[in-house]
Amino acid sequence: MRAFLLLLCTRAALCAVPRLDARALDRAALLAHLRTGPVVLTHALADSAESWADNLLSAAGEARVEYQMRKGKRSEVREARLGEFCELTYESSHSESVLLFAESLLQDYAPQLEPPALRSDLFEPDWFKLFPPELRPSPSCVIIGGEGARSTLHADPFEWVGTNVCVEGRKLWRFLPPAPDVKDLLCSYRLPSVAWGSKGKSLSAGWQSDFDLWARRRGDAPRARALNTGDPDASSELLASMADVSTGLLQPGTSLPADAVRRLVPCVQHAGDVVLIPPGWWHQTYYPEPSICSAGQYLDAHCRQSVFQHILDWTGNDSRADAIDEKLTPQEQVDALLLLLARIPASGERTGPAAQAQPGRGGAARAGLKPGRVGAGALRRDARPRRAR
Repeated sequence: MRAFLLLLCTRAALCAVPRLDARALDRAALLAHLRTGPVVLTHALADSAESWADNLLSAAGEARVEYQMRKGKRSEVREARLGEFCELTYESSHSESVLLFAESLLQDYAPQLEPPALRSDLFEPDWFKLFPPELRPSPSCVIIGGEGARSTLHADPFEWVGTNVCVEGRKLWRFLPPAPDVKDLLCSYRLPSVAWGSKGKSLSAGWQSDFDLWARRRGDAPRARALNTGDPDASSELLASMADVSTGLLQPGTSLPADAVRRLVPCVQHAGDVVLIPPGWWHQTYYPEPSICSAGQYLDAHCRQSVFQHILDWTGNDSRADAIDEKLTPQEQVDALLLLLARIPASGERTGPAAQAQPGRGGAARAGLKPGRVGAGALRRDARPRRAR
């Protein structure tokens, strides 16, 4: 019996996403953790984000936004003012949920409000800022979900390091590690993301699967009100039980291969936590209660190889990222990549991975969701990649 319990504890330790206090880490230690998988960081923000959501609503509460209403397996796009949508999140449920995914909300309606910033002693400056403006991913995406809302199952474009700051509420995650067989296991397809120019060339593409890791909710799964017990430890235990697929409270769809179910890595994110997603990791989120998040990404020396190679592969360029000298400055490395991109074939002549993308699925490759449009025509650059996390 003791050996059996030890095995269970060891398996749980291996499967859980580590929760780390950023104050006890330096950059080298953080990178070591990221090489093994996702991490949850506490105390990783440069400043408190407690008033961020209030400031957002004060600045953009009257903005008209598009959101997704999900009923069972069907989804439809509706429109409301941001303040009205936030009220709708309190009526959301697993069977009829609402999710807002707005890339340009800050830029268009609250330009003075910066996304929650990460600590500069742990994170290098973002190399994406060295790209021409038309090639940069959106710096921040506001994601607001009601109880029962969930993203699609996806892996991010660019193979960057994804960031997700939970500003209010709590969120559940399930991850699948990258493996040679996982894309086939999930019946995945590609989603082109950043595009530029009149020919519609695509700089990157994420991966998406139509499987739902949170499809079935058992009747005794705690509702949002039950999670607010007044006892933080008890509430955390309830959330952990919901994230853990073995409890049966929230189950994937019956068609998900058992091999994929066995690989699921659960995670609970609390307000103030930062989740970091390494390149290639599949993930899908679930909202056990109304939550507000800010999603972003970064490119630095740690992930430059995966990002550069991703861009070269997707654009049909046969160059290798390791041909770009790592001793060059970040700007010089980005410039060298852009020189290689000058060899991208014209639209319609792409070969390799780009030729196999699903037609008509461009846009928010992070989540495979239609971006939340803020105002008429505000997201006509639907090439900007985001993820609903």
